[in-house]
Amino acid sequence: SGDIPNERIAWQYPRFFVSYHLCNVFLAMNISAPGSADFSGVQVSSGDALIDTELDISAYDYDYAWTSSREGRWPPIEQVPLDACFDWLAPLEKRVVQVADSDIERLLLSLLRIAQMDSGPDSAVWICYGLEALFPTSFGKTQRQLNMAIGELLGVNEERKEDLQTYLSAIYSVRNEFAHGNLPITHPYSNERIEERVEHEFDRYVDAHQDGVRVLLACVQKLVLSDG
Repeated sequence: SGDIPNERIAWQYPRFFVSYHLCNVFLAMNISAPGSADFSGVQVSSGDALIDTELDISAYDYDYAWTSSREGRWPPIEQVPLDACFDWLAPLEKRVVQVADSDIERLLLSLLRIAQMDSGPDSAVWICYGLEALFPTSFGKTQRQLNMAIGELLGVNEERKEDLQTYLSAIYSVRNEFAHGNLPITHPYSNERIEERVEHEFDRYVDAHQDGVRVLLACVQKLVLSDG
């Protein structure tokens, strides 16, 4: 919709829409069967290599959520019918969502942002953003309310309540330290063999990231199935 684009830039539009749709395919497939579609380094050609679009969205985190779940890590990650996932992604197909307006749009764009990140501390921002898009929370009560809402959605028993609380505490600790400037900053070319603190910080970020993604993905899968 809108004005007809200038002919000098109109030829770039197909590249944008192809890239946009591929992102939706990426989400649907990795919610359905986590790790099944990796678009790292995928190029959408425009005929001019200087302005080709590189998607660079990785399924690594979703694949790890699946494999770690198979190894017994909680919460369990399942396979979800692909058509149900595409139905659930309808908000992104009904219109071109470049700026999220609704909670579902915030969640889905957060999942794409996570796929663009490594497991550094800044990824915690998008994991928490996705969780808070799924469940309404009040200022100062976020973790407690998320703990209750996620527990109810996933059917958490007494044994797993402590796991969930530990996961949320870890990811929000990293997010808050990053946001408020209290996070220990490591050198971009740091080496854990030279200083043990580097390995400690790296492990903390990675563990919080991986557990947070697995919880978020499990919640999304449960909601897709409940809407189906």
